[in-house]
Amino acid sequence: MQKTCQRCKQLFECNMDKITECHCYSVILSKTDSQNIKAIFEDCLCNKCLYLIIEKK
Repeated sequence: MQKTCQRCKQLFECNMDKITECHCYSVILSKTDSQNIKAIFEDCLCNKCLYLIIEKK
């Protein structure tokens, strides 16, 4: 499914129905990062944004 990243507005492919095939499956977020993302955004973020969030520590 095509989605638009809520953070950077870029299109990306989301495979939420097959999570092990989704781009985000390989991104390891801390519990705090995950909670912060959920508090700010209502939908998925692209890999680039997920990695940027992890790297900001």
